Amino acid sequence: MTTRVLLTAVGFLASFACSTAPRVAEQKAPPPAPAKPIGAVVEIKAPLGLPAVPIPADNPPTAETIALGR
Repeated sequence: MTTRVLLTAVGFLASFACSTAPRVAEQKAPPPAPAKPIGAVVEIKAPLGLPAVPIPADNPPTAETIALGR
């Protein structure tokens, strides 16, 4: 009898441990809004004979970001 009760209890515990409902702490937060650079976009000219500088569309260079990188 005690074996049957023990196996039933283990079965219930296993079913609760394997539940598929997400917990409140595990729910994903909404992604943050994309940051936009502040200031006027600066055109970077490549020296003669060198290829153009690749500039990502979502992160254009500004005077403020260039000063920050110095």
